[in-house]
Amino acid sequence: MKNNIMYKTSYYRFHELYGPNGHPYDCVRNQPIPKKPISLHIMDEAFTSEA
Repeated sequence: MKNNIMYKTSYYRFHELYGPNGHPYDCVRNQPIPKKPISLHIMDEAFTSEA
């Protein structure tokens, strides 16, 4: 399941936001999120803004 594109896009950079001081955890699934960074080789990250 961790090779799934849906999993990778859902938890991409999750550990950077919620894991530095604690343990990243998915409360809905009651599962800890691995601290290992997820890499996306197929997609590029983009940021857009209308401002």
